[in-house]
Amino acid sequence: MTFINPLDLHTVLIDNLAGNWTIFLFMALIAFTIMAARFRMSNMIFGMLIAMFGLFMATFIQWFYVLILVISALAIFFIIARIFKT
Repeated sequence: MTFINPLDLHTVLIDNLAGNWTIFLFMALIAFTIMAARFRMSNMIFGMLIAMFGLFMATFIQWFYVLILVISALAIFFIIARIFKT
């Protein structure tokens, strides 16, 4: 049994939970979109939240992946927002 430091977020979130960076980014963006749709955030606030997340994550992976994930997160947000609106 290996010991993992509780504040070692890289090991806990990326290595143990997701497996690699791309899956972690996709899971984080899905979590952001569900949370934003559930709390009925406006499109401008959600866009700024995703843009800041993209800027932070752009240092770790290539910008093309971040762009695709941001666009897919916006699309998923609009779909889930319509579900929670009814």
